Amino acid sequence: AAPPAPAASAAQASESAPSNDSEVIPLNEVLPVYPDSARRRGVEGFVKLAFTITPTGKVENVRVVESSPANVFDRDARRAAVRWRFAPRNEGGQAVAREAVKTLQFRLEKRGR
Repeated sequence: AAPPAPAASAAQASESAPSNDSEVIPLNEVLPVYPDSARRRGVEGFVKLAFTITPTGKVENVRVVESSPANVFDRDARRAAVRWRFAPRNEGGQAVAREAVKTLQFRLEKRGR
């Protein structure tokens, strides 16, 4: 199992005022693939990602901040995140990079009612 991200990087991210989940909405919603092994076992969970949105709206430096269960959905969440695109943030008429955090939920559809 990979060790959790060091606390120092989480502290640095919060100092640069990352966007919270409610304002971080991709222009193109690329959903992660649900891993077959997790689907077969009925496993659900989440992955909280931190990443940089570049001045052009691309996603870079994707990090898993927290996930449950650990290492089950991380790879698929990261693969989806790098394909997202965002409207750039403008400050003083200039597009700037920004840090953001987004949580992806992995839920199975309940069959039958």
